[in-house]
Amino acid sequence: MSDENIRYSPRYSSFWPMFILMSGIFIWCAYQLYAINSQRVVIDQQYEALAATVEPAEGAQKRLFSLAQDLVQMSAKDPNATQIVKESIQAGILHFNKNSTGTNTTTTPAAPPAPAPSK
Repeated sequence: MSDENIRYSPRYSSFWPMFILMSGIFIWCAYQLYAINSQRVVIDQQYEALAATVEPAEGAQKRLFSLAQDLVQMSAKDPNATQIVKESIQAGILHFNKNSTGTNTTTTPAAPPAPAPSK
């Protein structure tokens, strides 16, 4: 037999295509982790900056609510306070809902029950 009759079929290895694919996936995942971490750092900085504004606002809100409660309680005895409460309710500043115990509350009222289907 002569060497010219033997055909050599090239043998392909899947190493390099798989290496390129896996390297690309690794680089993409590393970039995604970097981007998420960068976003987290920015959001943490924004949260810390806003916390300085939120805490005083919450304190002012608590003081306002306690002042409104005191005003409503005082309105039972003082006609001037009663007038202020009436004007505040008409202006939409104060909202009251009677709960089951008969006391005033600022919670949202429960939805009315659905009517029973008629047969």
